[in-house]
Amino acid sequence: MKPVIAFAPAHGEPTFLQPFIFTRKVQDFRIGALTIREKWEQLLDASSVDLKDNRLSEFFSSTALEEIGNEVAKYIIAANLLPDNALIEKIKALLPGQSIVSKDNEMLVGYIMQLTDINNLQPIATLEAADFKLLGAVTQINLLNKNALLYDYEILKQKCVAQPIDPSNGLIASENIFIEEGAVVRHAILNAEEGPIFIAKNAQVMEGVCLRGPLYIGERAVVKMGAAIYGATTIGPGCVIGGEVKNAVFFANSNKGHDGYIGDSVVGEWCNFGAGTSSSNMKNNIGDVNYQLPDAVIVTGQKKEVYLWVILAAPPSIHLLIQERGWV
Repeated sequence: MKPVIAFAPAHGEPTFLQPFIFTRKVQDFRIGALTIREKWEQLLDASSVDLKDNRLSEFFSSTALEEIGNEVAKYIIAANLLPDNALIEKIKALLPGQSIVSKDNEMLVGYIMQLTDINNLQPIATLEAADFKLLGAVTQINLLNKNALLYDYEILKQKCVAQPIDPSNGLIASENIFIEEGAVVRHAILNAEEGPIFIAKNAQVMEGVCLRGPLYIGERAVVKMGAAIYGATTIGPGCVIGGEVKNAVFFANSNKGHDGYIGDSVVGEWCNFGAGTSSSNMKNNIGDVNYQLPDAVIVTGQKKEVYLWVILAAPPSIHLLIQERGWV
């Protein structure tokens, strides 16, 4: 029987994950090619459920550990913990009743069979802050996206079936280009010298498109004629992209189908950009950019602004709650 990943509440303050935390759980944020949930499920060959987070229980449903049962192995993982190879090795070596913690004794990963194990978890590894990564703020999505793309490319290569690349395409560093079976890519230029390019099944890259890696184009996504896309960029499933894009993350099902420039941005789901829409990403004084929240400030230390685009596709009760608390 497959093990189950039970995502525990994210470490840190959810405020710093606004605005996306209002529309999805942090484990469903896309960073790199995959969401955090998808990464863990593939790496541990497991299904997943979500434990209750009292800070967000008004927004999202959850599952109790008691509902999973004692016969199933359960990994309890902090929802905003990002995987890496060294961490995966440590997790696979865990025995029931053991855990991995941070230096400040916060549990990162626990492994249990019986429900009683949760009360007696024994840490077998204590990690320094430099030895693991937590997604603690939305501005990190862009900053970490390049490394996440590189990591996810290796995961996907093992799981997916490639098809021959159409000879009409111009290729640079073709050994770093993976076109999944079912994708349509013709008369495009693909340059993977600076990072790999992965194009998922049923995606379409139209004629005259120029692509530079690292880059992920998700299932059913469409890149329209003449578009120019620079890395590190993620185009999630179902997106439609035209014009010029650089260093951006599109979660899924969003449209930027016309000319215009979107750079250094994180785009949620079901967003639509009209013709000619552009984002300016530097301050007039070339100073550092800080991200202002209603009750906090994220100091980025970056010269280029991270634009956050989100549509709150949620029930009216959630919109009222957000307005009452002054979160947007």
